[in-house]
Amino acid sequence: MKYRPEIDGLRALAVLPVLAFHAGISGFSGGFAGVDVFFVISGYLITKIISEEMKSGKFNFLDFYKRRSLRILPPLYIVILATLLLGYIFLLPVERHELAKSALSSVLFSSNIFFWTTSGYFDGAAELAPLLHTWSLGVEEQFYIIFPIVLLVAYRFFRSKLLLLVGLMVVGSFALSVVGVIYKPKATFYLLPFRAWELGIGALIALSSIESSRYLGAKHVRTGLGLLGLSLIAFAYIYLDAGKAFPGYNAIYPCLGAALIILAGRDSVSGRLLSVRPLVYVGLISYCLYLWHWPVVVYLNMVTDYSVLSKALIVISLSFALAIASRHLIEIPFRSKLKVMHPTRAAFASTASILLVGALCAATPYMGSKGLFSEEELRLSEYYNYKDMADHKVQFSVGVCFFASDTEHPSMEKISRCLTSSQDKKNYVLLGDSHAAHLRQGLQEALGENVNLMEIAASGCLPVLNTSGSRYCVEVIDYVLREYLPSSEIDGVIISARWRSDIPLDSVLETVDYVKSLDRDVIVLGPSVEYSTAFPSVLARESREKKSAALYNDVKRKSLDELMRKSIPDQLYISTYDISCPTTECTRFSSANEPMLFDSNHFTLSGARDVSKDIAAQIRTRFEPEGEQGLNAAN
Repeated sequence: MKYRPEIDGLRALAVLPVLAFHAGISGFSGGFAGVDVFFVISGYLITKIISEEMKSGKFNFLDFYKRRSLRILPPLYIVILATLLLGYIFLLPVERHELAKSALSSVLFSSNIFFWTTSGYFDGAAELAPLLHTWSLGVEEQFYIIFPIVLLVAYRFFRSKLLLLVGLMVVGSFALSVVGVIYKPKATFYLLPFRAWELGIGALIALSSIESSRYLGAKHVRTGLGLLGLSLIAFAYIYLDAGKAFPGYNAIYPCLGAALIILAGRDSVSGRLLSVRPLVYVGLISYCLYLWHWPVVVYLNMVTDYSVLSKALIVISLSFALAIASRHLIEIPFRSKLKVMHPTRAAFASTASILLVGALCAATPYMGSKGLFSEEELRLSEYYNYKDMADHKVQFSVGVCFFASDTEHPSMEKISRCLTSSQDKKNYVLLGDSHAAHLRQGLQEALGENVNLMEIAASGCLPVLNTSGSRYCVEVIDYVLREYLPSSEIDGVIISARWRSDIPLDSVLETVDYVKSLDRDVIVLGPSVEYSTAFPSVLARESREKKSAALYNDVKRKSLDELMRKSIPDQLYISTYDISCPTTECTRFSSANEPMLFDSNHFTLSGARDVSKDIAAQIRTRFEPEGEQGLNAAN
């Protein structure tokens, strides 16, 4: 296959926004979509190489996998080993155990499956796992294993239908993605069947004759396609954010943009722009840059307290330095020196290396199990696995009245059971997401036996009118606000959510006015304190590293709390942040001497009980001005 420098430039256009997004640089809220651009490129290049070799009768499975191994494995091993070494120094034993499992899954080309099965609302700070980014390698590696076999079978027995078969695969996978992002968003994000259409788009271009079509011969057509492709990718990077359903329809922007740029070719305006030497070089080191950048982000957040700008500069500088070193000291030497190795020997060597590195990953948790941490620090770190504790089961009603993203679609019968009112008590609905769910038990206890607190919590969208997100979540929130509230005899609603800095404040105010128009009480609980990593880990490190937990506090939460306080009428708003942080220092331990939070943003049961007592007291002052009315009195 003839070398195309603009595709390396397109790789740069994929990796740089990912780096900017993870480094916290504003303006790249959709930078994660660069991974989808990579998928299209990979699908195109791999299919082009395989199809050309199949046509000439030179395709050999072992030789293909040998080239893939020499390209993928050496830099990956170095990053994994470096990450494990740093983990041995900086991570708590429970964190090292999770890191070791993720490292082993990366070596076995299954990290996407690992993070699908383990990450979620209650797994510590999953987004701060040092090897989380290798999920995309898992998708590509599984594609590399399966797709050549599919191509070979189709090429031998269904050659005339080859394009049709791949086209059907693309359509089928895309349909799965569109449906899956509604009902199974986590699986859709991580797993190959839901992502195959993105790689398949590149495969379709490689297998078809569209690149040599006379319709693309005109210079202005190629220019138009390329500029449209650049515009679609830029739109994706600016428009998309973590709150929008993805992949599904929203992945069309980066994928179609990448496809159009590939079709436009080197002689188009986009091709010439992407062929400039600096971009081409970034594209050449893009694999190593992608591998290094996320561990750098995670460990830097863990051990430093620099400003956002300083961290971004360090992340970018260090990631580039490590990527350049890996490219020239690891990737190129391995590929050049071992390219003459016989494919069979290369297969044995690759298998042996996988087993060796995999064994090291598996043994890592048992190497110095306590490290430098004291017994008290280790006790605190155990809350990292809070989901396995008895308190978690008491606190959260997952799948009962709290519908997490991958639980079964809640039926009306189940929702009705959660909204069972009482004839002789005050009836209030606690409506929201996981930040409503973590307060449910504490609030019920604090409000007392004269209050019937009904919970409807659904992760994935905000509890406001005309909300957006997963279909199941939208249906649940819309049902409560549009159907249940107007027809019920309840007294009011307590709204709680993980409010973010991009909160649609107009929607919150509209929802408050709407509930008031129904002659129902309404209370909005503001944003909770949030940290940049799992709070038990912060506490465990605090005394040993002499770093205050305040250094990990997300200051945006306080600013958001102040904004919401100014916008929502005072008698309808309670600052959860002020309760957690009564001074410049936030409360670290509950009255039961347990961490206030079990991950970066959810209260433990004892923490929720302490916070709920204050919330309940404030509610009573609003609705019991004479001490006899409101929440503490029966109807």
